[in-house]
Amino acid sequence: MFKMISAMLTCVALGASLPAVAAGAADMKPMSGMSQMGGMKTDKSAAVTATGTGVVKAVDKQAGSVTLAHGPINALGWGPMTMGFKVANAKLLSGVSVGQKVNFTLVSTGDAQTVTAIQPSK
Repeated sequence: MFKMISAMLTCVALGASLPAVAAGAADMKPMSGMSQMGGMKTDKSAAVTATGTGVVKAVDKQAGSVTLAHGPINALGWGPMTMGFKVANAKLLSGVSVGQKVNFTLVSTGDAQTVTAIQPSK
């Protein structure tokens, strides 16, 4: 009998607190980067550092860019493709030539990707 009364009182107490919980939940704002979790896309404004391997297709030292035919970049969910990248510093392109296989590091923020390191592949 005591367990039954205790269970009923617990239910009454929980029922009385539900409107307050619901009101508080209605005031909650989504947290940046937390809206889609569990393997889904993340906040596009968050910077992601990734590494890749590719073949240099073009180098433009004056513009500070390099075109790479790269393999998959899992950290960004990319498959293999050829694309141009800005480099963080044009000095990174010294010693880089068309046809050369390279390892590179890039930072992706939103829709912009910047190569921050590039070196010949061993």
